[in-house]
Amino acid sequence: MKILLAFAVAALVTVACGTTTVAVKATPAPSGAAASSAPSPPTIFNVGDTIEITWNGSGGKLLYSVLNVTAPVNSGNSFITPKSGQFMQIAVAFTNNTTQTVTVSSFISFELRDTDGQGYSTTIFLDGPKAPDGDIAPGDKLAGTLSYDVAVGKTYKLYYKVNSFDSLSAIVDLGAH
Repeated sequence: MKILLAFAVAALVTVACGTTTVAVKATPAPSGAAASSAPSPPTIFNVGDTIEITWNGSGGKLLYSVLNVTAPVNSGNSFITPKSGQFMQIAVAFTNNTTQTVTVSSFISFELRDTDGQGYSTTIFLDGPKAPDGDIAPGDKLAGTLSYDVAVGKTYKLYYKVNSFDSLSAIVDLGAH
């Protein structure tokens, strides 16, 4: 009975959330090359790229971009100082060209990691720019700025997770800061 209930809940979550995929262009293998059974590495995007995220069955794409990265950043408050070395801010933007409302959360949808795999938590500036949090109706836009307390001199990647039930991410190389 417990197994059946768990299966029913998993099926309901899958149907309710839908399946999403990050649209990427694949480069075909050269002719005559042997097919590899190893999975291909994920596509890494750059700051300024527009990433098209296909929502299966929604009839459109969610457009996502990392607009710019600024580090170091002054918090504007002498009592708020970085513990890891410096503050970094990442401006992002979304355009919802799907037929469904899309929810974005700065705490759940994004993960910042350095090349060592160390993750960083979002930092909140009371007087700083607003984070990209909220619902994006079909045809609407959302922009905001993510803030992090990070180490100096590391290279960073920002992972945008389409939803909390999906392992797919759009990965943007932010470079060294």
